[in-house]
Amino acid sequence: MIKYFCDVCGAETDAGGNAPCSPASELCGLEDVCPRCEGLVRGLDASGLVLAELRRLARNPPVPEPIPDFVPVPAGRGAAEKREILAAVNTFRQERGPGAVPLLSKLAGVEESVLRDMIECHKVPLATWRKVGKALGVEGGG
Repeated sequence: MIKYFCDVCGAETDAGGNAPCSPASELCGLEDVCPRCEGLVRGLDASGLVLAELRRLARNPPVPEPIPDFVPVPAGRGAAEKREILAAVNTFRQERGPGAVPLLSKLAGVEESVLRDMIECHKVPLATWRKVGKALGVEGGG
């Protein structure tokens, strides 16, 4: 004999698949519900509960977990020069605000995606770093 257990309280039930048809049972995906919990499910105002929770979340929105303080650092050949250029890029971005990357892209003659790769310290040829540095007035060891 197969045993079924209530999806709500865990009590053994007689037959499986007897969840009451209600918004609450559909919302929770209930399949097996004992007679006691069936009465509780039928008495729930699912839309009222969801609306109350939405209002609570609107008053106190969940705070996302903080992102670890990880700052990528250029590495490899010319790392010191790349760090100097990256500092200039970040200063440019702070001074110009939104739209700084497209503007710098035009000034340096470098694709925006390549510039974003540089900001994230992905592998970019040193010549490209120097091109951006030159546009910002940073003359490195090239």
